[in-house]
Amino acid sequence: MLESLEHARARRLSDLTADALDRFLAFLRLERGLSPRTVNIYRADAVAFLEWAKREGRVASNPLRRVPKRDEALERIERRALTPEEETRLLAVGRERGRLLWYLLPLLAGLRRGELVRLRWGDVDLEKGVLFVENT
Repeated sequence: MLESLEHARARRLSDLTADALDRFLAFLRLERGLSPRTVNIYRADAVAFLEWAKREGRVASNPLRRVPKRDEALERIERRALTPEEETRLLAVGRERGRLLWYLLPLLAGLRRGELVRLRWGDVDLEKGVLFVENT
């Protein structure tokens, strides 16, 4: 939230305006390249925070509710497989960093980052050559 306040140039609760939040969300989308869904999560957090401040009597109203959500369907980022050239470059970096197997596993198994992070040794059956991936 501190990052949000700094980018919105907010020093006080009264500085948290719809324009300030809109500027911050635009920064997240355009400068950071975050997806509309992630930007909407930031928006929801900010709105919820100011709702709390309103309930506590710290602000009179919540102007952040006026900031529209980003259209997640319209701006959806299409996921795609790596091209052969991208795979080659990725594996070269893995080799250079001594992490070739870490780069090969998700590539060959088709795992997403989150699935890879959740893997535990109990999910690996080396004898059968099987990975158990849950919560995909």
